[in-house]
Amino acid sequence: MVLSKPNDAPVQTLFDLSGKVVAVTGGGRGIGQTVATAYAEAGAKVAILYRTTTTAPKTAEELASEYQTQVHAYQADVTVLKEISAAIDQIVKDFG
Repeated sequence: MVLSKPNDAPVQTLFDLSGKVVAVTGGGRGIGQTVATAYAEAGAKVAILYRTTTTAPKTAEELASEYQTQVHAYQADVTVLKEISAAIDQIVKDFG
């Protein structure tokens, strides 16, 4: 006996993050970039934090254009408190 019918709704409606702000460390490449893409696709405003990669600003630009959401890249080493604090302050200014 089947107790419930599976929901055929697209992933975007199941995980709507419109109006939310998320920060993704290492979002310029690899798994972090995939996570940033998923958040942008779900409608979130995305802050990409990166330490050294030069691709993060371009990734932010591409995601903002493709998903019509606000995406910015911030260079910060997450092991350095001063850099993270400065990045968070800037994220709050940029995203409100």
